[in-house]
Amino acid sequence: MITNHLAFSKTANGTLAYVTVGGENAVKVFTTDDTPRLMATIPVGALPHGIWASDDGSRQYVGLENGDAVDVIDTVSNKVIARVPVGQAPQALVYVSNAVMRGDGGANLTPRGNSDPINIALKPAASNGNGFVVARNLGVIDSLEVSLFKLKPMTVYSVYVTGQRTPVASFKTNPMGMANGTTIGPLREVSNTLSTKDAAASKIIVMEGEAAADTAKAVLVGS
Repeated sequence: MITNHLAFSKTANGTLAYVTVGGENAVKVFTTDDTPRLMATIPVGALPHGIWASDDGSRQYVGLENGDAVDVIDTVSNKVIARVPVGQAPQALVYVSNAVMRGDGGANLTPRGNSDPINIALKPAASNGNGFVVARNLGVIDSLEVSLFKLKPMTVYSVYVTGQRTPVASFKTNPMGMANGTTIGPLREVSNTLSTKDAAASKIIVMEGEAAADTAKAVLVGS
């Protein structure tokens, strides 16, 4: 289990530690005794990163790096009670309450009107690897954030969207078989077009080397 960040809240059950676990899309709650105990596991949105407590400890605010939003946790029920759309890939929170001379301090806290990102899990087809793609709308095209894991070390892989003859990106893995990067591509446009013709969603296909897209020979596939 790889954790990201933690924050504390004073509750009726004592001071509790809230820890974001990006790989599980969850926040885990622990006691702060000499021997910490797991109190709860709270499901949240895609890739929770930064987490901060409200002044009174009644709320925990979780930045969803792949969700472009902030989840709000009620520390009494230990459940998500709201989701606030924000900017792209939030990793930290900068709002400071009671920091203005007049008013309630919320005049500029207007959610950004962006569409939700698409999160696509990449599953093994002809390998033991895995990964994910996050697509964010930039207008007529999209930003594609690609992460690949457990593939052949120091090897080039090409990423395709079905219906496209050329890859939207190519990445070379490091000595641990991992690669990540950001590129642009027409993922949403292709998905919408194919979905009107076929019930099956558009697929992301990862091929080893510069081989043409072929689902039957793909290393990883996502939809």
